[in-house]
Amino acid sequence: MAAGFLFLPLHEPWNAIGTAVHQAGYQYFYIVLWALWPVLASRGVPAGWIAGWGLLSIQLGQFAGSIAAALAVSVVNTDLGMAMLSAGIIFAILIIALFALGSGKASTGWGYVKPMEEAEARNA
Repeated sequence: MAAGFLFLPLHEPWNAIGTAVHQAGYQYFYIVLWALWPVLASRGVPAGWIAGWGLLSIQLGQFAGSIAAALAVSVVNTDLGMAMLSAGIIFAILIIALFALGSGKASTGWGYVKPMEEAEARNA
């Protein structure tokens, strides 16, 4: 997703390529979430709760992102401003990824959602 923002402030056809790369990254993220939800459900978290709150969170994130994008486009109207905005978004995505993936605790961080095979090997 961050790589797509590198191309967005550029002129045609590069901004279309940036949009495609960003959308591919978003769809990959969406697929990863759908793959993680059954793992969580197999560990005792109710499947309805996971799907309901997960989809609500995704939709609220898309809504907030759409509002933020509309505001940004109305405020930033130069190529340089759009490039700086894209650089800031890339930085924010990378910082969020660092903190989201940086938890060393297996019981509370991303280690909790490791694939079942790894979890079984760890428990054996």
